[in-house]
Amino acid sequence: MKKLGFKKKDEILERIFKSLEVYGFRTMKEVARKFNMSYHTVRSYLTGERKMSQEFLQRIAELGINLNWIFTGQGSMFTFPEPAKLVFKLPDNDEFTVKVKDREKEGKEISFFIVPKVKARLLTGSEEFETNAEIIAYYAFRSDWLLSKTVSPQSIVLMDVSGDSMHPLIRHGDTVMVDQSQTKLVQGHIYAFGFGEEIVIKILDRLPDAILLKSYNPAYSDISLGIREWQDKIKIIGRVIWSCRDY
Repeated sequence: MKKLGFKKKDEILERIFKSLEVYGFRTMKEVARKFNMSYHTVRSYLTGERKMSQEFLQRIAELGINLNWIFTGQGSMFTFPEPAKLVFKLPDNDEFTVKVKDREKEGKEISFFIVPKVKARLLTGSEEFETNAEIIAYYAFRSDWLLSKTVSPQSIVLMDVSGDSMHPLIRHGDTVMVDQSQTKLVQGHIYAFGFGEEIVIKILDRLPDAILLKSYNPAYSDISLGIREWQDKIKIIGRVIWSCRDY
C-alpha cells in the first residue's frame, strides 16, 4: 500500500497499510470495493484527511485484524492465529510470465492464502457423516481471488461432498469451499447445514412460515421446517462459495 503514494502517514495508518497488504489489497479502489464504501471516503480515511468512521473500523475488524494493535501497536496483528499466507517470487520463465503478464509493472510477486481441507464430509444423500474434522491437506488460493469471495479468509474451509442430492450441480466426490462467516441466510444460495451430527448441503428457499432446504436432484424431496423447528434443529455452518472436482 505504501507505493500508492499516500502523502500523510502516521503509525496508525502505517499499521493499517501493513494489515491490508497481508490480505492482498493493492489499491484504495480495491479496499473501497471490498468494504462497499465510496472510493473518495476510503481515500480520505487512508490519507488522514478525515477521522475513520466506526463503519470503516468495523470493516477492518471483520477481516480479523486486531483494532487494539492498529491503535496501540501492542499484541498480535490478528484476532485469530495469523493466516497462513505465502508470497512466491515467480521464476523468470515463459510459463509464469504469461500468467502474470498484466502485473509485470508491479513486480513478479503474488500473494496466496493457505486454506485447510478437513476430513469431515458434507452429506447430500443418505450416507453417514464422517465426524473426524482432522485437517488432511492445505491448498493455496490467490489472495486477491479469495478476497473477491469473502471478507474473512480465516473462516474458509474445504470439505469433500458425499451423496448425489445436489447432482449434477455438485456431485459426489466434489470439493466445496465453505465460508463459515456467511451465516446470514439469503434465498437461492447454497449452504452447509448441521443436523445433529450430520451435515447437509442444500439450496435455501423461504416460505411465509417455513424454511425449505432444496436439493438440486429432483429425485430428492425438499425438507420443510417451521420457524421454531428450524431454530431448534438446524445449525448454519456457512455458505458454499466455490466447488471443484477431479476428472
